[in-house]
Amino acid sequence: EGYSDRHRSFDILLTQISRRFAEPTVVETGVIRAEEDWGGAGFFTYWMGAFLSRRGGRLFSVDTDAANCSFAREWTAVFGCVNVHNGDSVAFLDSFNESIDILYLDSLDTTQIGHQEHALQEIEVAMPKLHDRSLVLIDDTPWTSGQWTGKGAKAVPWLLERGWKIVY
Repeated sequence: EGYSDRHRSFDILLTQISRRFAEPTVVETGVIRAEEDWGGAGFFTYWMGAFLSRRGGRLFSVDTDAANCSFAREWTAVFGCVNVHNGDSVAFLDSFNESIDILYLDSLDTTQIGHQEHALQEIEVAMPKLHDRSLVLIDDTPWTSGQWTGKGAKAVPWLLERGWKIVY
């Protein structure tokens, strides 16, 4: 009880990255914010930084909270491939001028008002930077009672309407 099962989705992600990209550009909205927070926030910034430091590639993470950004920078400095930006994720994605191979949307907690609309705004502005081999991950988006809920409740249907497919 209380166990967050991320091993399947993260295994699929790393397998897909290995098959699709030599040195991927990964963009994450939201950053790690506490030590060893595997069960809460998931620690994506850290483990993706570790993976990319060995494999090749770069991770760009953005968060509105300066303390979270400082923590993430400190914990990932050893990898040399993680770039943490303090600011609004929608504005960051809009101004990002590179192609995005992996987009991981995890910027607002599901307890925050407007989290679904925010994820939709993020994918809308990121879309021109994505390509036909890109992968999009949206945290906290379960299929419940015949509909998508959580952060991706609006973004997943929007993507499906545009021909995107669900891998997992």
